[in-house]
Amino acid sequence: MESNSAHAIQRREFLLAATAGLVSGVTACRPESVVVVDETQTPAWKSLIDLAKSWMGEHKWHKVDPYIRAAVELQALGKEQACKLLYSFIQKYGNPYRPASDNLSIDGLQIAPLCRMLFVKREGGEFRRISYGGATFVGGTDYADWPLDPIVIVDGVPFNVVVGIIIAGSPAEYPEGYFYYCLENCDWNDFRFEVKSEAQKQEAFKNLFLLPKLKNHHTDWERKMLSEQIVTSQ
Repeated sequence: MESNSAHAIQRREFLLAATAGLVSGVTACRPESVVVVDETQTPAWKSLIDLAKSWMGEHKWHKVDPYIRAAVELQALGKEQACKLLYSFIQKYGNPYRPASDNLSIDGLQIAPLCRMLFVKREGGEFRRISYGGATFVGGTDYADWPLDPIVIVDGVPFNVVVGIIIAGSPAEYPEGYFYYCLENCDWNDFRFEVKSEAQKQEAFKNLFLLPKLKNHHTDWERKMLSEQIVTSQ
């Protein structure tokens, strides 16, 4: 128990040091006349709030638009500021068992697609999936078919390809833990995401089913599930 607590403290200290270090250069050279912006009022923070809200309601499910918008806004900040802001957001909303004062929260499986978009595998390393138990995938495919589990990115559009989750043993990994893993073991993604038009999302959806692992290997229900992901969020 003591070793787990010590590990948690070390992990938190690393995150605080890493995110502080990322922005120390910016802070040090900031003129005194510059007004510090409240991060909760920035477009990037608001996009993360919208992402969390997209999972609320009776029919919550992955929608591509909130993820793309969040990635666009965070990438616009640059790695240092983006990681600092994302960490602040996770600290406030990343405990699904303890929602924030506005009753908003986001869990590991919901933050994982964004991490998979913002980070990439480091040369010679690996980019592991978030721990959440077992999974079944669209088209009867397997883990090896989806190296970015739980998503696949087609033409810059992140589709969730998990159709079932097998919960066993320990609970799903918390957002903070997975963000910590990505920050320590992965590189920032140079690919720049862009907001997509309806036509572009439809084209990506069509190209998804041209992948050999899915072509003629999916059910009507799976196709419908994936098509609903590109419907504009309300």
